[in-house]
Amino acid sequence: MKRRQLQTQTQALMLCGRWLRVSRRGLAMGGSCGCSFDPMIESGQLDDLLFEHCLERFTNRPPLQQWLQTHAARPASRRIDRLLQDLAEGTSPLPPADTRAFMHALEVSIASIEEHHG
Repeated sequence: MKRRQLQTQTQALMLCGRWLRVSRRGLAMGGSCGCSFDPMIESGQLDDLLFEHCLERFTNRPPLQQWLQTHAARPASRRIDRLLQDLAEGTSPLPPADTRAFMHALEVSIASIEEHHG
């Protein structure tokens, strides 16, 4: 296995753990947060919001958009942890540049949620 691929898989696994921690609890909103979330987001809703954000954000990357659409078509796969699991297992068909862009976007989103709501 290539070193770069192993690093990507490890990063995806670590992001998945962080995502599961922040997404599995309700989030109390308010304070200094600048996000546009509702005052209370229950477990599961955050997953839907971030998935939709990814669908909208990556319209300029056709392979990534297609991969997201494939997951969106299957309700059991329409979850951020399932996307990260694909990346961690090395089963994603994404080109490396799309994988890096997607994981960077998730990293920023997860860090923001942790900082303002975690």
